[in-house]
Amino acid sequence: MPTWLQCEECKEKFYTARSKYLIKDNEVCQHCEGNLYQIAPYVDSILEQRMKVKLKLSSEKSVYCKIGETGEKIVDLILEEKNEIQLPSVISADKDIEIKFRRKASPEGRYYFKTKIVEYYNQEKTLFKVKKPETISRFQERKFRRISMETEVEYQLIEDNLDKNKKRADKLKKGRTVDLSLNGVLIVTDKNFREEVKENQKVFLRFKEGDYQLSLTGKIARVAEIKEKEHNKPGLGIEFINLDEEKRELLSELQYKKMVTG
Repeated sequence: MPTWLQCEECKEKFYTARSKYLIKDNEVCQHCEGNLYQIAPYVDSILEQRMKVKLKLSSEKSVYCKIGETGEKIVDLILEEKNEIQLPSVISADKDIEIKFRRKASPEGRYYFKTKIVEYYNQEKTLFKVKKPETISRFQERKFRRISMETEVEYQLIEDNLDKNKKRADKLKKGRTVDLSLNGVLIVTDKNFREEVKENQKVFLRFKEGDYQLSLTGKIARVAEIKEKEHNKPGLGIEFINLDEEKRELLSELQYKKMVTG
């Protein structure tokens, strides 16, 4: 399927007959050499009524809504009742927000756009009226693509006979991530695990990168030697297990942002 791209710098739009899966992450604008990202220019065909979206009010506060009516300049977002976040009675107009969502129907994929609140009603049903975007951006997903990412990670090997609370209560060991994908992570440690770990042994880990904080469960896929400048260090290849949709979405967002910003 053909793909539309837009330049981050000059906002020029480009059309290509190539599939979205063949678009490279480092493609640049032919006019100003700014980075290109995928967009969906036909907004009305992307924003479906009753489709679930995630409205990001701030780095710490997000709520789930459903799309209501879509007009020429305004999109209605109706707050879902199951949200546990307490919203203020007043939110100022012109507030910058970000909307994210996944389409399962064609053109399928994960999308986002930045906009502003025009009106906000917090009565029997909470309603956001937001400015309709001119275009919608698309996350460029690659299945299980690995990206380089170095950040501190805390982890713990899990024994099957330990109770879940005890697993978390024990002191966590520290290491460092090397790379990350939607399927797993490679971490480097100061401890040699070759005599300690078992195949498919479960491990709990958590790490923070920028605004993203993740607590995940995985299983040991391999024990590796990681090449460092001075000498090799032991590493663990961990495959994620029991990922829910929210954590998969956060991993995908983090991976995309690292690919774009480095």
